[in-house]
Amino acid sequence: MKAKIVPKKEIVLLYRHKQAKNAQALLPLLESGVIDADGMDLKNGTLDRGDGTTAVYAIPADTLTGLSRYGNDPKNSLLCIPMYTKNADSAAALIGLMLEKLAAAGK
Repeated sequence: MKAKIVPKKEIVLLYRHKQAKNAQALLPLLESGVIDADGMDLKNGTLDRGDGTTAVYAIPADTLTGLSRYGNDPKNSLLCIPMYTKNADSAAALIGLMLEKLAAAGK
């Protein structure tokens, strides 16, 4: 079985002030069941779908303190999957792995 690699720009780290402008260009994250965000405060990543209902379109990266090891400051940023992605399942799996590994790395 070949490993799937998530190509560049399949996952985006946005600053919160840019999220509202990009909400229409993002995929909902929790519907596939691949990302386990139990216990996380997701209010900053929850947006209106445009029909009066809401969904989680971004994961607050603040809890991923392990990102700082790689030169990324997660403060005030969100992990998102852009609508144009061709690898949504792989991108979601990578975000799930990041939540598991990088949140623990900073503890």
